[in-house]
Amino acid sequence: MKTVFIVIGLIIVLGAVIFYFANPKIANHNDTQNSLPINTEDTASTTKVNSEIVNIKISNYSFTQNIITIKKGTTVVWSNYDKAKHSVKADDGIEFSSNLFGEGESFSHTFDKIGTFNYYCEPHTKMRGTIIVE
Repeated sequence: MKTVFIVIGLIIVLGAVIFYFANPKIANHNDTQNSLPINTEDTASTTKVNSEIVNIKISNYSFTQNIITIKKGTTVVWSNYDKAKHSVKADDGIEFSSNLFGEGESFSHTFDKIGTFNYYCEPHTKMRGTIIVE
């Protein structure tokens, strides 16, 4: 009888572990980037901004605006609303690069050069965006 209770207990624990790691909103681990829904829309969202400060929200493992056009001298602020930590890194590795920042934290960069700057989140490389500076 004792063996039956041990087996049932192990099955319950195993089920809980599987549920925990199968649910990215609970697990909050960085090695799930390939299984998360990232930028699932067929078309990229493009926004043209005429402000000195632009806010980009990081939520649900995506950047709220995939492509934005700004004027030279504009500051872009990325704010993390996810439980997971994210980063913002320019593809060229030179223009800007943040450390990982958590929920409620942000990173900002002022664009002083005209050009197109593609960027991504280092631990979740399918999270991508583009800043076009005019």
